[in-house]
Amino acid sequence: WLSSGEDVASLRPEDDEDADNADSSPLLVRTVKQRLVKYVDQPRFRQKLLNCSGILEDDAEVTPPDTLYLVLLSFSPSSQEQQTEWFEAAARADIPKMEKYLLAPHDPNVAAE
Repeated sequence: WLSSGEDVASLRPEDDEDADNADSSPLLVRTVKQRLVKYVDQPRFRQKLLNCSGILEDDAEVTPPDTLYLVLLSFSPSSQEQQTEWFEAAARADIPKMEKYLLAPHDPNVAAE
């Protein structure tokens, strides 16, 4: 569900393309977000999933048929210093640093000055 109350998707384990999760095994929130991309046309970095306990981190597990709520985030403004850090992290292929930047969420489509 979106925070507006709109039903986004009903994801079932048997629909999993990997089919490793065809039972009610837990799924990582990151996996759920990746599967939601095709429904909401927004990258996982702009998605927040919540349940009755609060915001779920990407490494948290959810077990079908949990009810989750989706909030789509707008980009946060980036300072010149943050953009420079982003470019340097990308040049070094520093994945953890790049993921942290994207989770803020900052727009990855900024141009170098």
